[in-house]
Amino acid sequence: MNSLELNLNIYPLKYIEKAIEDYMSIVKITYSIEADKILLSFNCNEDDFRLISNEFGNYLIGLIGKYV
Repeated sequence: MNSLELNLNIYPLKYIEKAIEDYMSIVKITYSIEADKILLSFNCNEDDFRLISNEFGNYLIGLIGKYV
């Protein structure tokens, strides 16, 4: 599984959860939280992970910018 770690002090959990929900039709994403970090696990191959994780990050930043 391919993983992406995000800092919850920078990326609010409610926006991460919204992005995960929106991406569920593309890839299955699970997560675990430890202190001020969240570890996202993407169920896809390495090539897809590179593209999807970059697009996910862009989408997350857009969500935050839209509502903050």
